[in-house]
Amino acid sequence: MDHGLWIFRDDEFDTPLYAEPERDELDDELLWETICEAVLEAFDGDGPRFDVLDHGEFKIGWKLDASTNLSFVARAPIDQPASEVKQYLTELVQRYLDEVDDARFPEPGGVQDVVVDVIPPWEI
Repeated sequence: MDHGLWIFRDDEFDTPLYAEPERDELDDELLWETICEAVLEAFDGDGPRFDVLDHGEFKIGWKLDASTNLSFVARAPIDQPASEVKQYLTELVQRYLDEVDDARFPEPGGVQDVVVDVIPPWEI
């Protein structure tokens, strides 16, 4: 799988609001550590709240919404421009906040309905 999407509340990495793929389906434990480190640094104010980095064969992008303390993380193919990963995350966060009644405690099925409506450019 060359893509991924995770939504975390605060630093609750063991119980994400949304995970595709699930952590136990990832072949790369270092990828998970990189995601968690980037989100923790953003959450603690020690790193950027919105950025993209290269990780092996992938780009990892994240955006922390400070008003809700939700972090949105996307994994994209390495050849995807960082600007497109950022644009996707911006659209996803906006759609999520517009559509989900209780952003921090959403109904699980509702999250799935929101994220499938925002199509990443690497899947077009």
